[in-house]
Amino acid sequence: MGITRLLNNVDALERDKELCELWKDPAVFFFEMRPPGGAAESERAASYDGPRMIATHLPLTCFQHQIEKCPNLKVIQTIRNPKDSLVSYYHFYHKDESLGRFNASWNDFFKLIENDKLAFGDYFAYHTEWYTFNKQRQNSLILMYEDMKKDLKSHVKRIADFLGRDVADEIIDIVTTRNTFENIATNAHFMRKGAVGDWKGYFHEEQNHFIEQRYKETLQPLGLQFDFD
Repeated sequence: MGITRLLNNVDALERDKELCELWKDPAVFFFEMRPPGGAAESERAASYDGPRMIATHLPLTCFQHQIEKCPNLKVIQTIRNPKDSLVSYYHFYHKDESLGRFNASWNDFFKLIENDKLAFGDYFAYHTEWYTFNKQRQNSLILMYEDMKKDLKSHVKRIADFLGRDVADEIIDIVTTRNTFENIATNAHFMRKGAVGDWKGYFHEEQNHFIEQRYKETLQPLGLQFDFD
């Protein structure tokens, strides 16, 4: 979302290359969030006049009807390998007040995974639905997190092209620098490591086998390949 937010404000960046107020872009909505005492983000988005950017971890079923009614609506799906995603989610569970600041062990958390008890549902069902849907759309872009870690700048260019933005190389460089994990982490307290392969310090053999099997049953048949290292 940081990349799209900056690309949505290219004119402002060109005027002031040190601009940092874009984190407060009023056209960006995080649907799972509700500010204390404020309106739900979905309600704010419905009343906003102008193009909007929506960030969400909600399943396709919450949006499919609206997307199909608006074929020109652009969708970007970013996919991170399931093992690192679930470790990241474990730490997010610890930090997030709305999830009760989960204070149990990784093994206890993994029981939630096995029993499909995670908030926002099963990782594999979520990405199977969105990936299958987005592969069939012209106005969808699918990105792999691990590839972005290896070469962020080329992905910033891909996103700019997808959004129809004619962006100078200097601005591409600024957007790329602003969106390295290290720089984002200075502005977002919930960011932790962002490393590929961090899962190896958490999964034991049976847990790894469980995730591998789920992958082989769901996403691998769709042709989705992951970098786990």
